[in-house]
Amino acid sequence: MGLPTLEFSDSFLDSPDFRERLKYHEIELDRTNKFIKELIKDGNMLITALKSK
Repeated sequence: MGLPTLEFSDSFLDSPDFRERLKYHEIELDRTNKFIKELIKDGNMLITALKSK
């Protein structure tokens, strides 16, 4: 399942439907941000572990 499309022209209307679609994008961006932070943390831990050997 993909995210609903955000159209720039719809932002001018600022309809409840547009806000709902925007909310889905914000949630997905938050999830992606958390995943990237965890990935960086795990990568740094791996590098530290490899250096200590």
